[in-house]
Amino acid sequence: MEAAEETNPHCCWPGIVSLSYCWQSKEHPDPRCEQLLLLPGYIRWIMANRGKYGKEPDFVLFIDFFSLYQGARTPQEEQLFKEGLYGMDVLYGHRGILTLIQSNFVDDGGRGGSQRQHASGASPHRP
Repeated sequence: MEAAEETNPHCCWPGIVSLSYCWQSKEHPDPRCEQLLLLPGYIRWIMANRGKYGKEPDFVLFIDFFSLYQGARTPQEEQLFKEGLYGMDVLYGHRGILTLIQSNFVDDGGRGGSQRQHASGASPHRP
């Protein structure tokens, strides 16, 4: 994360942050909570940088798995899921939103996901 800041020291620190990450399986993005354990570090980093640039430390964090209905859905939940998917490109691609890209898979122990090493961090992406 620090290397990305050095390449873009004028990075805007908006009030909305989206986390993009690799799902480990079709059924669940993080069955052993390995990626979830990285989240506090991202949050501390964002809050520190927002403060460094004169912004309030509070921000909204969008994570798709927690924000959209997953698995079997009622008809109403299905409708809400589709509406969420329709607008998701804005949350990941709008220039006024900071998107953190967790580009490394976390090893899923051979259950069909990545075999790469444990992810070490996310990098900011600005469209």
